[in-house]
Amino acid sequence: MVLTSDSANLVPSPESSATPLLPPCRICEEKASGLHYGVNTCEACKGFFRRSLNRKVPYRCSGSKTCNIGPGKRNSCAYCRFQKCLDCGMSKDAIKTGRYTHEKRTRDIEEVKRLMGKEDKEPMCIDTPMSDSPCCKSIVREEDIEVESIVELVVKASTQFDIHAKLVESKEDLFLKQQEYYEHYKLKGQIFGTLNTLSKQEYRAFYEATGIDLDDRRQMVKGLTVVMEQGIMRYIQFAKAIPEFETLTLDDQASLIKSSRFEYWFLCTYRWMNSDLQVGISPTGQCYHVQEIARVWEIDFVTEVFAMSKRFQNLKLSLEETSLLKAIVITFTDRCTLGNDKQVEEIQWKLVLCLKHYVEKVHPEEKLRFARIIDRITALRDLTEWNYKLANSLKMEWPEIQGSPLLYEILTL
Repeated sequence: MVLTSDSANLVPSPESSATPLLPPCRICEEKASGLHYGVNTCEACKGFFRRSLNRKVPYRCSGSKTCNIGPGKRNSCAYCRFQKCLDCGMSKDAIKTGRYTHEKRTRDIEEVKRLMGKEDKEPMCIDTPMSDSPCCKSIVREEDIEVESIVELVVKASTQFDIHAKLVESKEDLFLKQQEYYEHYKLKGQIFGTLNTLSKQEYRAFYEATGIDLDDRRQMVKGLTVVMEQGIMRYIQFAKAIPEFETLTLDDQASLIKSSRFEYWFLCTYRWMNSDLQVGISPTGQCYHVQEIARVWEIDFVTEVFAMSKRFQNLKLSLEETSLLKAIVITFTDRCTLGNDKQVEEIQWKLVLCLKHYVEKVHPEEKLRFARIIDRITALRDLTEWNYKLANSLKMEWPEIQGSPLLYEILTL
């Protein structure tokens, strides 16, 4: 089994106990969550089908287009998985999510009861929380020494190359700094009045006519360019420190780094955002209000990034967990074209085992902690797609970005 963005279903979510009895997912035969796109599926296959509809590059099958998409193998071949979705009747036109008629619900419950009555010769661990799965436990025990070594290596690289490494504020000092800036920002609004952020078109027209950087937008982009260039260099160094990453071809390394840049950046910066005050801190220590950031990025996107940061902060991730997540998000195989998907999947699965091992060792009382962490990473993917679109327009709008070959290249997908 390999982790992709669909892996939130590895462990039942806290809400899953409230879900009525359903037959297994028609695609992968694992635990279903409802009727999605017209077919009874799990959340993972629902998300996979949704992303597939928006995918421009067709999937490829490395075999004979007859891959097994059964329990534990749903990520083995994206081409055959998508084909099975279509064969089972999944359709964009049937975009219902769990709205069951009484007749449909009755049939589903009867089917589940029949399945539960069957005597399996071999126990299956797909419906068992990973922490209780004998097969998963044996894998982790066998790799204990390697796990500790990998965690130590990844944490060391994360600490060394973190974009905010120079900032040493404690949580209390960080809040005071953000609060002080918020009061200053609010006072400025009271004195000069609240001014709506100029649209890109309005700003461009005014700048071209007068040459005046009315709201310091261009200056902000210049500063952003410098920070991002430095961050990219650190990011690449971190990626190359991931065990076995440098054994990949240079093309595969480049593809993974470019496609995961937003999620890596988010995991470096989410702790520095205050969603209540709407104030964030850049790696240089400069504070910005959401409305100021919206001069460059879309306000809806910025607002959602801050909201997502609070969800991650609520997890209270340790340095080890955050470091491993940074490495894991770099090794997703389903959002770029790779020459050797299997090799990347093997690298990622070791990282997943390390995260799972660490979570179970340090938080044995939190049975669903691993599931919640994976669920947050899955939810982050929607913001990633949003960022792709915004970054593409951003690099075309600002000469400062076009003047940075490294930044321009990494924003190009």
